[in-house]
This record gives sequence, structure tokens and C-alpha cells, in this order.
Amino acid sequence: MKAFVFFAVCAFVCGAQAGVVQQDDDVVTRSSLLQTQLKVFIDYVDASLKPALYKTLEESSELTKKIANASKEASEANNKFTFEILEIVRQNERIYEAAKGIDVQQCGVKTIDMSKRVAEAVEAANKCVAEKAEKFAKKPAEVEQKIKEIVKLIDDNTLVAKKCVDEYTFLTSLNTAACLTRAKVSSDAAWASAPGNLKIMSLNMEFDNLVKDMKACAPPKVFDGLRAEARQLTAEAKDCIYEKVLEHVKVSEQVTVPQVEEMEPVEGVEEALKPQVE
Repeated sequence: MKAFVFFAVCAFVCGAQAGVVQQDDDVVTRSSLLQTQLKVFIDYVDASLKPALYKTLEESSELTKKIANASKEASEANNKFTFEILEIVRQNERIYEAAKGIDVQQCGVKTIDMSKRVAEAVEAANKCVAEKAEKFAKKPAEVEQKIKEIVKLIDDNTLVAKKCVDEYTFLTSLNTAACLTRAKVSSDAAWASAPGNLKIMSLNMEFDNLVKDMKACAPPKVFDGLRAEARQLTAEAKDCIYEKVLEHVKVSEQVTVPQVEEMEPVEGVEEALKPQVE
């Protein structure tokens, strides 16, 4: 009886040990398979998802720079108009110099008023440009923010998947496989929600319209009208100064010579002035 019990216990223990060995082999095999699946997932992320996202991120950043440059160029063109008007007005500088000392202030009143309106028009145009640029710049900024969030999500998925595989045991094999699947599905879903290159291509097409809108901030009708007015008022101021100078010259030439009345001779003066002869 003792022999039977011994052999029975021995058979049970040996069987259990064999089962453990088999189980250990399964763990190693399964772990190796999961490690391979993890590598495939990481390669998929690094070779496919991230490069596409980073490319879109780079294009989005370039578009932001283009918006800033376009805004700067449009504002510079508007400011250039101010200098153009200034050059027109400066044509009378020599005439003003020649009229130094003469009151010609009234001749330039209209020109000063026109210059103020030019400054206001340029300021309004630049404000319009800045507002349009700021509004449009929000679009690539939103794309960049979205992509950064997606990259972080994918990185988090990769870390979770790696942790699942590293902590894998025979008892958690199903959970580990599910963990890998969730990581891939989540990453794919994140990629699907990304704006992608198509969005950037669309924004690049919209950018061309933005440039046109920025130029429209300085209406040719308004600026051409101010330019023509500047030339006309400058010519009028020139004529006005000439007239003031001529008037001043005429007044200066009119020198009044006082008339001397003929005086009556005073008695005794001639006699007193005669030389005395001894």
C-alpha cells in the first residue's frame, strides 16, 4: 500500500513538474511571438505613421512662415505708398526754401490734411493685413497642435504595448495580445483622425487667396485717388508760393521817396554868411 501511494504521489509530482516545464516552454514561445509582434508594431509606427505626421507638421510650420512673410510684404508695400506721397510733396522743398521769411503757411494747409488721410489709409490697410494673417494663421496652428497630440498618443500606445510584453506571463497571455491589438487599433484611429497632407494641401491653396485678400486691403481706387490728389495739391501749393513770393518782391521794390518842400529865405542869413573883408 505504501508503495502504491509513493508511486501515485511520484506520478502526480512528476506530472506536475512536466506540466510546469511545458508551461514554461509555452511562456517562452508565446513571449517570443509577442516580442516579434511588438517589434512589428513599433516598426509600423516608426516607418509609416510618424514620418507622415512629421512631414505634415513640417509643411504646416512652413505655411505659418509663408503667412508671416506675406503679411510683412503686404505691409511694406503699403508703407512704400507713404514714401511715394512724401516724395511728391517734397517737390516743393526748394520753393519753400526760396520763400524763407515769407508767410506761405496757408499754401500747404490742404497738403497737410491730405497727408493725414494718407497716413490713416495706410494704417487701416496694415491693420486689415494683420487681421487677415492672424485669422488664417490659426488654421495651420490647429493642425500642428492636433498632430502633436496624435504623436504623443501613438508614443503612449507604444510604451503601453512594450510594458505589456515586458510584463507578460502565461496567465496574462490573452491580456498581452489584447494590449498589443488595442495599441495598434488606437494608433490607427489616431492617424485616421489626423488632418493629414490633404488638409495642408487645401490650406496651401487657400493661402493664394489670402495673398490676394491682403493686397485688396489697400484698395487701388483709394490709393490712386490719394496719389492724384497729392500731385494736384502739390502743384497748387507751388503756384500759391510763387504768388506769395512775387507779392513780397513787389512790395519790397515799392520804395517811397519823401518830397522836400522849398524853404523861404530867412532875412539876414545871406548877409551873415558872407565872408568878412577887412
